[in-house]
Amino acid sequence: MAEESIVPKPVMVLGDALRPISRKTEKRMLEVPARTDRQEDILEFVSRHLDRIADDTDALTDELNGDVRNAIGAEGNDAAIWRAAGRFEMCIERLLDSYDEVRRAKGDARDAPGLLLLGDIYRELLDQARAWLNEILDFVDDPIEALHSRGLATEGDVDLTISLTLEAPPQTDSLVRWGRQRAEDLSRPGWDYPDDPRVEAANHDGRRRDYGVLALVLSAFGLGWLTGGDDE
Repeated sequence: MAEESIVPKPVMVLGDALRPISRKTEKRMLEVPARTDRQEDILEFVSRHLDRIADDTDALTDELNGDVRNAIGAEGNDAAIWRAAGRFEMCIERLLDSYDEVRRAKGDARDAPGLLLLGDIYRELLDQARAWLNEILDFVDDPIEALHSRGLATEGDVDLTISLTLEAPPQTDSLVRWGRQRAEDLSRPGWDYPDDPRVEAANHDGRRRDYGVLALVLSAFGLGWLTGGDDE
């Protein structure tokens, strides 16, 4: 007679539901799209993505630490677990789609550092999510080793908590600094393309963007995240 697994059934079901998500996420991250989408307003593009990251990471952690946790607490409710995993997958796919959008984006040579840093932030966040997925799968596949690696008892009642808390990637403050400097550069009349008549016209008819404001938006977001301004 086969030895009964010490893994609770709801967790085993969760592992079955999350395994294809882990594989799909890894596959998507390894596929590198060509940079074909030129961005004319790089600071608007970066600012928009930072806002999107804030929304999508909140949704991801809320889904995981809310619906997924509640679902595995309902013993034997396989359907609820699969539904919760499906919603979690949708959150991951939003991050992946945004990551691909950044990797497809291109701009001027001076824009490249910002795009690379933004892509690094997405990759770091997705890596954190994948690490959580792998922790769950490692426990399902080899619970004794998973408990041992955490210094927990391998017999009797064991309280194992695997929660996802996304931390601000180290590239965030670098992106804020880059955005602030890029905004200053772009606010100088004719700085980027001094011989382009469109720049000269924009400088004289008042249509030039106030990039200083966008720099402040970048700064506020980055510093808020880094200092724990989020309530999570």
